[in-house]
Amino acid sequence: LPFAEVVDQLRATQPDLVAGHPALEPAAGLPTSGQDGGENNLGQLRLFDAVLGALTELSAQAPVVLAIEDLHWADPSTRDLLSFLFTRLGSQRLLVVTTYRSDDMHRQHPLRPLLAELLRLPITDRLDLEPFDPPNAHGFARSLLGDEADDDVVATIADRSEGNAFFAEE
Repeated sequence: LPFAEVVDQLRATQPDLVAGHPALEPAAGLPTSGQDGGENNLGQLRLFDAVLGALTELSAQAPVVLAIEDLHWADPSTRDLLSFLFTRLGSQRLLVVTTYRSDDMHRQHPLRPLLAELLRLPITDRLDLEPFDPPNAHGFARSLLGDEADDDVVATIADRSEGNAFFAEE
């Protein structure tokens, strides 16, 4: 399950929370969304409901930020989970932040239907981040390398990154 790492982290930091939601246990053998059948759908629903319950409990104690990077690479079960969560979130103190690369989104990309669904919800805001323009790319590269960095190195990094902060940092 793609959630196993999250459950492992929760088990380490919030063992009572995981114990209170047995469907979170990877050992429960719950299916992913790629499998068919009523029993599998019921198992997925139990898992998703357990995730929502755990997030609701956590957010009752303190605000929670759920960050999911590179959503354009998400598997079907992760996309299904997000759809489930977003349509059931209410007064929880929960902020869900996802990132995806819009330049990787061809017409048939599997994330497109989810994005369309989520953007119709009143709880969803979209923030488009544009690439750095050349002066900002140079400034960012300079801030990474320090004021003593060679100007040619700064220029090379700024140019090769094509305005992408991640590429500049790498």
